[in-house]
Amino acid sequence: RGKTNRGELIMPVFALALLVAVSAHPTEFTPALVCGVQHAIRWREEPWAETQCQARARNFAASGKRWGFEPSLLFAIAINESDLRAKVARPDRGALDLGLMAVRCRVGRGGRCTNKPVKGMTPAQVMRPATNIEKGAEILATLHGGDLSGYNGGPNAREHGYPRKVGAILSALGGVEVKVKGSRLRKLVRQIVAAVTTEARQRS
Repeated sequence: RGKTNRGELIMPVFALALLVAVSAHPTEFTPALVCGVQHAIRWREEPWAETQCQARARNFAASGKRWGFEPSLLFAIAINESDLRAKVARPDRGALDLGLMAVRCRVGRGGRCTNKPVKGMTPAQVMRPATNIEKGAEILATLHGGDLSGYNGGPNAREHGYPRKVGAILSALGGVEVKVKGSRLRKLVRQIVAAVTTEARQRS
């Protein structure tokens, strides 16, 4: 399958969210948007420098183009998976979920990952933002039927609303606040919408 087809596989899950977000409040994916959202949801921590936001925006854009996804979709997954924490490492069922995109690494002998697409890499290498975003996009592109719930890796991801969560974040990145369950997700959506609105006001 070509890159475009890979990207199109995700559309059945997100078609409505994308249409609502784009038509109601089109938002350009820019370093300023990346900075604004990161500052909003990680407000207790030191914000990313402008150069970091520029680099992350390039990473999301480049990986999205390579694998056939909108950068905002990859960004939404990163927000949901890590709250944009580049150095997070979460143990999960004998493996580590690493970095912005929570890329899974099953650590074997010599401290290297044994699973594709990160086989032979160290956890530190997987956590490098550019590599992490690229591998996350690659994983998303290889999911059977483009089922986003498979990205999370859990057997009950669909029932737990994983696609809806990412869809809500994606809509928020378009400046649209949708109704969601859970206080954490509601707060996250509102923070993102506020950041997007502020960034759009500054550009106008």
